[in-house]
Amino acid sequence: MKNFFLTIFILIININAMSQIKSNYARGFEVGFKEGYCYNHETVDCFYPITPLAPLPRINESKDNYTQGYNRGFQYGLDLKRSNDALDNANSNLNMRIIKFNEYISQNPVDAMVAVGMMKQAKYDARKDWIQNRIDILVDLRNNLFNEQTLPSNINAYSTREAVWKNVVNYVNSISRVDFADDYQFNSIQRNFNNIERSLYEKYNELVSQNFERENLKSSNSTSSCKIYFWTNWKRSGYIKVYLDGDYIGTIDGYFDGAMPVCGQDGTVTVSRPPGTYNFYATSEKTFTTIKWEGTITVKAGKTYDKCLVKK
Repeated sequence: MKNFFLTIFILIININAMSQIKSNYARGFEVGFKEGYCYNHETVDCFYPITPLAPLPRINESKDNYTQGYNRGFQYGLDLKRSNDALDNANSNLNMRIIKFNEYISQNPVDAMVAVGMMKQAKYDARKDWIQNRIDILVDLRNNLFNEQTLPSNINAYSTREAVWKNVVNYVNSISRVDFADDYQFNSIQRNFNNIERSLYEKYNELVSQNFERENLKSSNSTSSCKIYFWTNWKRSGYIKVYLDGDYIGTIDGYFDGAMPVCGQDGTVTVSRPPGTYNFYATSEKTFTTIKWEGTITVKAGKTYDKCLVKK
């Protein structure tokens, strides 16, 4: 029993001794925390909380550096004090708004209801202004994208502007009775306005791209190139694969009984090529056999040529 108490006594002494062994960083942190918490205090007496354990030094700090520990503790105490003061102010404001009732008389919290109504109205008005601002931005975007200078000359800028703006007007009218103070509703409105703005850009890109394709098609029909189209009048031909100078150019998936088709008509295979002579061949795989056509075709600039793959 005597040895047991002696062991306990030695352990207590060792623990106290170890607790006294602090790095310069930890000592600086403790002093800095107290001074930071009481910094700029209005009265002489300052009641600071229990000093927290000093954290480990950062990568660029040293446990032997008193100043670094002090600076970190000072900032920690200063931040803690500010946080506590902000919480105290919020609680005091909340307490001021608490409405006391006469327990013997049934009352309605009129002041609270008025305050809530005023806050909702302020939120509603601010969001209504935001919506109007977004509409103004969309108006400017519409005018900048769809005008005579930005659109190709063969596109009517005025009618295009009216067409794309009709969707915006319809949406704005649809939200005229929405409660903008409702967060869920307003978040949906924000997303929809972003989608509308994106759709205006997409419509502009679509118009320009389509016009570019039309111009390329006109270019392919100019005197520098010509059209060749292949077709068949064989009802039971099946699908006919067509090759021109070794390149696969398409599959004939129909037939024409009687009248000859026009260039580019469904059921034909049509290509544009510069003037010259070309080798072609075509194949149709039937149930028991493969049927082939082959030959040459000479074309001149600015003209259209057809080749009928007749029944064999």
